[in-house]
Amino acid sequence: MAQSRTILLASLGIIALQVAFISKASAQAELSLSSGTSFVLIMDNGLGDVDSQVGSIQFNGSVGAFTGAFGIGTTKPLNGSATQPQLTFNALGLRTFDQGGVLTILFGDTDFGSVSNGAVSAHIGGTTFDFGTQPGSSPVTATGQVSYLTFMDSGNTPLGTTAALTTQGPLGGTFVDNASANATFGSNTSLTQEIIVAQGPDAITEFRATLRITSALIAPDNGSAIGLFAAALLALEVYRRRSRAAS
Repeated sequence: MAQSRTILLASLGIIALQVAFISKASAQAELSLSSGTSFVLIMDNGLGDVDSQVGSIQFNGSVGAFTGAFGIGTTKPLNGSATQPQLTFNALGLRTFDQGGVLTILFGDTDFGSVSNGAVSAHIGGTTFDFGTQPGSSPVTATGQVSYLTFMDSGNTPLGTTAALTTQGPLGGTFVDNASANATFGSNTSLTQEIIVAQGPDAITEFRATLRITSALIAPDNGSAIGLFAAALLALEVYRRRSRAAS
C-alpha cells in the first residue's frame, strides 16, 4: 500500500508540473504590421519570422508603402520575465519611396504577472529624415512623425489595447522621449507596444522603443506549478484517508 501511494504521488506531481509547463509554453509573442489595406501578422517562430530565438520576432519585407527591415521585437524569455516584463522593438529602417503613408506596429506578449505596484517605464528614441540626406548633414528635412503607446489587457488578449499605460508623441526629427506610470495586475495579463509612423515620400525612420515594468513585490513564475502540485498532495491525502477507512 505504501508503495502504491508513493507511485500515485509521483504520478500526480509529474502531471501537475507538465500541465503548468504546457500552460507557460502556450504564451507566444505576436507582431502586427498594418498600412492602408496591407496587413501582416507574425507569430513567434511562425511564418515571416526570420529569428529562430524564442521571445524574438524579426520581419523584413513590405507593408503598404513601407519597405525594409521592419525591426526586431523581443520579450520573455529572451528579455525580462513574467513578473519583470520588458518589451523592446527596434525599427532598423522603415523606408517610403514615391509615396508616404501611415504604418501601425503592434508588438506584444501574453501571460505576464502577477505584478503589485509596478513602476512602468516607456522609452523611445530615434530619427526620421529625408531619404536623400543623413542625420548631421545640412539640410535635413524631417518627413515623418512617430507616436508611441503602451497597453495592458487583464483578459490576456494577444495585442490587447483595453487599458492604456503610457502615451508619447507625435515626435519628429531626432527624438528621445520617456514616460512613466504605475500599474498593478494579476497573472495572465498581456502587454502591448503600439508605434504609429506617419511618413512622407522619400523618407526613412529608425527607432528603439522599450517598455519595462518593475515591482518590489514579485509573485514567483512557478506559482501555477506549485498550486497544481499542492492540489496533487491534497488528492493523495484524500486517497490515503479513504484507504484507511476502507481497511
